[in-house]
Amino acid sequence: MKLDRTGSVPQWGESLFHNDPMTSTDYFDSLKRTLPIESEKRLMLAVLQDAVECYQKYLVARRGKDKNLFSEAEAWILEQDNRSAFSFDNVCDSLGLAPNYVRAGLLKTKDRLLSRRREHEPSGTGPAAKGRRPPRKRRAA
Repeated sequence: MKLDRTGSVPQWGESLFHNDPMTSTDYFDSLKRTLPIESEKRLMLAVLQDAVECYQKYLVARRGKDKNLFSEAEAWILEQDNRSAFSFDNVCDSLGLAPNYVRAGLLKTKDRLLSRRREHEPSGTGPAAKGRRPPRKRRAA
């Protein structure tokens, strides 16, 4: 089986049944070199997808697990690190994405969603605007 110019194995049906001087050992060795790379890219894509989903879904969370998921995703996205194999920058680079462009797009989305939320919040300084009940009056003793 011949490798294409990129060094990857052609589609399964293209040359599987042609006479090929490559031994089965050579064939499986070539697969070992390409499959882990593709598996790593799939894993990187899953990590990126999960972070973006947590970032967008829990953006307005105020407490608890949801707020923690947002904070972790945001910290990972904003950290500019090239040392870790699974840093945001390296994951984007490996997937052919420009990390600063993706980061800027996510920050723009955050700003847009938060400004929409502010527009729909009740105005004023009363308890209803803060989402709290007014304090109960105490009876005179």
